[in-house]
Amino acid sequence: MKTNRSSLSFKITLIGIGVFGLLFFFWALPSIGKTIAEAYPEFAHAYLPWLALLWILAIPCYLVLFLFWQVAKSIDVDELFAISNSKRFIQVANLAIINCIILGVGNILFLVLNINHPSIVIGSMFIILLGIAFNSCMRFMAEIFQRGEVLQDESDLTI
Repeated sequence: MKTNRSSLSFKITLIGIGVFGLLFFFWALPSIGKTIAEAYPEFAHAYLPWLALLWILAIPCYLVLFLFWQVAKSIDVDELFAISNSKRFIQVANLAIINCIILGVGNILFLVLNINHPSIVIGSMFIILLGIAFNSCMRFMAEIFQRGEVLQDESDLTI
């Protein structure tokens, strides 16, 4: 399979994001959490629940990387405007909303369980808004790819 330059750079970017994500989720977050728990023992009981929530939030992120990898592979076989790519963007949009729901529910649950602070809930609302914006962008991309496929099909039929 021939790899073109744009899909190669996209794949390298995805690999970089994946590696840095692993470092962030499995080294930086636990280290930061342990530091906070040691500095403020009254928050030590919140360390594991928060770490579990953040690790759960990582799962959809890696599913998104996999879907983007599939888009890059379709670029390699010159099928950029395929209906499968449009469906992948819809799946990415859905994963973004799932992550927003998990984050929102987790924050409220932790607030009720007294292992969260209202300022964290307010700050996470900004992250949820970013997730909703990302969802909108991915749905827009899906629409562009659907229209691109129709135009490509019409172009292929033109003599």
